[in-house]
Amino acid sequence: MTAELRLEFVRATRDRLLYITDTLMHDDRPDVDLAELKTYRQALRDITKEEIGADENGHPVITFPTKPQCVIDVELNFAPLTKEFQRNQIIPSWNPPVK
Repeated sequence: MTAELRLEFVRATRDRLLYITDTLMHDDRPDVDLAELKTYRQALRDITKEEIGADENGHPVITFPTKPQCVIDVELNFAPLTKEFQRNQIIPSWNPPVK
């Protein structure tokens, strides 16, 4: 797998997580710590600035930031990352690690 494809996959994963957190960015949600969520979102945006290595199978080696509990609570309400990555089975078994 090329470095460009690894970056594309990390971006797609990051974009999905940013989309999920978009739904939580409201002042009227008592279950959401907005400061924690903003820090998490910034860490997601910064993740593509890190070097993305590859394991022996060519899968991306990068550690995503730890999800706040509010993200964990709602994440299953959103479709998983499917698009061309899973349809073409480019990296069917890869799950991004978390800190």
